[in-house]
Amino acid sequence: MIPLVTKYIDDVSDFFELPRINVRVHLVQSRQEFDKIEGTKTEDWVVGLTKDNTIYIFDQNKFEEYSSHPKSDFGPVLKHEVAHMYYRQLKANGYPNWLDEGVACFLDGQNKHTPPKKITVKILKSYYDSVDKNVYGLGQFMVTRIIEEFGKKKLFELIKIKYPDDLYDELQTMFGWLR
Repeated sequence: MIPLVTKYIDDVSDFFELPRINVRVHLVQSRQEFDKIEGTKTEDWVVGLTKDNTIYIFDQNKFEEYSSHPKSDFGPVLKHEVAHMYYRQLKANGYPNWLDEGVACFLDGQNKHTPPKKITVKILKSYYDSVDKNVYGLGQFMVTRIIEEFGKKKLFELIKIKYPDDLYDELQTMFGWLR
């Protein structure tokens, strides 16, 4: 196992207050291999994904060759993917995507994503089950605000809400500006 994985599992399991999980890492060697794993053509900014308890991530020495990421992003992306595995311990389906990606971005420590100029419930709903480059800034902004203003316990409560409409109602109550 990559030594960083052990550290990231410890860090992320501590954040989520959950037991350590067994994580496998598969180092991907080409975009063609990555696309085959994903089952579709992927954008050059996509460098990692999780399926079951396996992280598929470009080999650190392939990051710059096959993606728009510098080699130095390997560690943060690896931690980001570990965070997805723990999110799914709280919510097996991984939805909403903006919240899943937001938690992962919050934990990966990069803080390089720009939030959209305007955030509304309609925008959040549009990222319930879709992903593009904008989901990272949106999610990171919202998760940071939730934790700063209401705490980690509230974040976990929101993740566990079963029905999307209940989640968005709660967010509107928390953040009146989302209306």
